[in-house]
Amino acid sequence: MRIVVILLAAIVAGGCATDDRPVKDRIRAEVEAAAPAYATQSKDGRQLWTKARDFYRARAFAPVWLHHRRATANVDALAAAAERADREGLDPRLYDVAFISERGGLLRKRFSEEDAGAIDVRLTLVYMQLASDLADGVSNLARSHPAWHMRPRTFDPAAHLTAAIAGGKIGESLEALKPGNREYRALADLLADLRRRAGSGESAVDSDGVPLAQRIKQIELNMERWRWLPRERTARRILVNIPAFRLDVWEGDSVALSMRVVVGKKDTPTPIFIDTLTHVVFSPYWNVPSTIAKDETLPSALRDPSFLHRTNMEVLDDKGAVVDAGSIDLDRAGDYRFRQRPGKGNALGLVKFMFPNEFNVYLHDTPADSLFARATRSFSHGCVRVEQPQALAEYLLKDRPEWTGEKIVEAMHAGEERTVKLREPVPVYIGYWTVDISPDGKAAFLPDVYGLDARQAAALNERVVQAAPPPTFVSRDR
Repeated sequence: MRIVVILLAAIVAGGCATDDRPVKDRIRAEVEAAAPAYATQSKDGRQLWTKARDFYRARAFAPVWLHHRRATANVDALAAAAERADREGLDPRLYDVAFISERGGLLRKRFSEEDAGAIDVRLTLVYMQLASDLADGVSNLARSHPAWHMRPRTFDPAAHLTAAIAGGKIGESLEALKPGNREYRALADLLADLRRRAGSGESAVDSDGVPLAQRIKQIELNMERWRWLPRERTARRILVNIPAFRLDVWEGDSVALSMRVVVGKKDTPTPIFIDTLTHVVFSPYWNVPSTIAKDETLPSALRDPSFLHRTNMEVLDDKGAVVDAGSIDLDRAGDYRFRQRPGKGNALGLVKFMFPNEFNVYLHDTPADSLFARATRSFSHGCVRVEQPQALAEYLLKDRPEWTGEKIVEAMHAGEERTVKLREPVPVYIGYWTVDISPDGKAAFLPDVYGLDARQAAALNERVVQAAPPPTFVSRDR
């Protein structure tokens, strides 16, 4: 009896080994050929196809989703995740849902060797596409707007899939890629609520008379922007939301300080990026940027001989030495720099907060306090003017006991520039969300001051168009 059992086991094992061998051959032929019709015909799509090819080569072309030419439970998990993509503000059409939604049929069928190879590769592409989009977003706005400079994290969908297979957790592996911050979760809840209202026929517009369909799209765009940010967040961080004209200082999950800000004009937008605040400068000089010097300062000085004196400006030569304004050689006007001395009328106010960056943008005080009373506050050349500079300085230097409130005020009015390094640098996120989640959790729909919503919507629509419609797939039952 024991011999019979051993023989039967050997036959079954041999059947298993030989059953997937032709499928491996078909997978190899599939991935070594040109990208098929169901792969997105775009730069991103071609890169993903290359990753899929390398993924299968690394596993000797073994199937991922099928066993004995039948779909495994992993297919059901992938299909469920793809169908739920709209809950994350993603368009399910990007993930071949029309094909994998037939998972019930797939799980019952035994495919031909040829079909099985193509199906397995196709499902791998779906997983990698969905995982990549959840991890770092669908569209890269940096390609469509000059103000956007945030770079998504580097993500390897093949490595993520390999780990998911090893752990047997396809659905969980995709769930783990979603942003977990409170703002993203609040947007997801708001999206679900508006869709429910739109679907129930309860109302076609919101309380402001804006169509719910328009609001839904706006939420989807903002959820996408949260996917572009790093998932790792330090305990202390500064977040500036340009459309909200607000700065929040976060400590963990609570806001320690919040204030109004003035941001860049539409034609001189505040760049959208992440950097680290390292030092505070009291009674700062203002080194006039070359573009402002050329377009504004120099013409004003030429028209009005008293302009430089009235504005407390200095002229520096190409070696950085202060020169007499009356000795400027107009034939070499571009060789000079302008600098405004510290003082109450300084364009930077009495203090600036530095996070050295390629854009020469920072947070700073301003003598024009009246601008904070306006509802729309896009007036600067790109820097961010803060409403409560003393409070921000006190917060940033609170771990330096020698920097009392009185000493900070004294340094701000000293008329002599002084730099103080932070003991612990603080990340600064300058972001752009037209659906703003305030510190108390309330949502507000805001004007698209730089027109990023429209540009991003166009980029996303282009991506959907590029997603080639899946060809009719005729399966041969066995």
